[in-house]
Amino acid sequence: MSRATEQKSVLLAMGPHYIDRMHRGIAQYAGQNGWHLTNLFGNTPELIQQRECDGIIAVLSSNDPLSDAVIQRKKPTVNLSITRHRLKMPHLTGDNEQMGRSAAQHFLGRGFQRFLWFSENSSPAAQLRLRGYRSELESNGFECATLIVSEAFQSSPPNWRTLRTWIQETLQKRGFPCAVYAFKDSQAVNLLDACIACGFRVPEEVAVLGTDNHPLICPTAAVPLSSINHDLEEFGRRAAAELDLIMRGAPSKNRIIEIPHQGITVRQSTNVFAINDTHVVKALHFINNHFQNPINVADIVKATGLSRRALERRFQEHLKLSILGKLNQHRLDHICRLLRESAMPIADIAAQSGFNTPEYLHRVFQKQIGTTPRKYRLSKKSEFASPEHDNNERPD
Repeated sequence: MSRATEQKSVLLAMGPHYIDRMHRGIAQYAGQNGWHLTNLFGNTPELIQQRECDGIIAVLSSNDPLSDAVIQRKKPTVNLSITRHRLKMPHLTGDNEQMGRSAAQHFLGRGFQRFLWFSENSSPAAQLRLRGYRSELESNGFECATLIVSEAFQSSPPNWRTLRTWIQETLQKRGFPCAVYAFKDSQAVNLLDACIACGFRVPEEVAVLGTDNHPLICPTAAVPLSSINHDLEEFGRRAAAELDLIMRGAPSKNRIIEIPHQGITVRQSTNVFAINDTHVVKALHFINNHFQNPINVADIVKATGLSRRALERRFQEHLKLSILGKLNQHRLDHICRLLRESAMPIADIAAQSGFNTPEYLHRVFQKQIGTTPRKYRLSKKSEFASPEHDNNERPD
């Protein structure tokens, strides 16, 4: 057997940052391509120093002996983080700014006017999510306050009682109802638990959104947690594909590759409309429950008991959107998810999303999204299906 066709031996070194869903994506690619994949549990440098391999997939951190050992091996390497993004290798991350923007859009669509960001620290990924969240809020005329544990407690991490009191005081100062976007699900659950311990009603007083949509954490939280679908399995598959290219002789270029998220799974923690107008709330519930049917503005107006003129005025006041604008926004969010995640024909998507014909869907989609449904689907597939796609590169 020639060297080119020998089984590749690959080390996976996540250290304390182990994520099982990312591992699953890497393992899927390894199995399909005949790799010998070894996951190194632990964080001592000897794990890397004493193993022979053809390539390494690792989470590289700052001031970390395990990360330093990976770099010193000088093997083809792919980094599962952007902490050491100046190294000459691919660095994978989620599209963190877009996650933040999507979180803001989710809360804005539910009528919130007070916003917080919650995280344990200011890692590079956290900073990008906060930037996107804050930017989208500011473009709509709102401010975002921050709850960053490492900044508030610089000397040492707080115990639970101290953390809970700090969260309580900050939320009370911000006012209710308040929407909080948390860096990831495990941190969002800590915030949820603190809110419940302090007597705050979730989601009526505090709505909480996490990131990752962890299948064990989110459904079993004290209040089931809404979360952004960070596609961690695809993250792992793409990392493995990048390493495969390098092991086959492609140059190892310094670039950041962003994996797009797959929408938001809404659960109880954000399933509320923070609008002090029962007629608008009725209209929004009607849209949520019936947008997949061929309803129109007249149907929505009828469900509220108001005149169309009065309801339009209230929509503009609370949501800065027309009734039709809100209906189409809801439908287009659903359509974009189906275009990204399924192979469903566009005609079927139109029918399932409340549009009478594909032609009508095409006109609305082109106007609101700026491209056709087909081109949107192709662009989203290519963003994370092709290992050689470089549109997400960033300079140092």
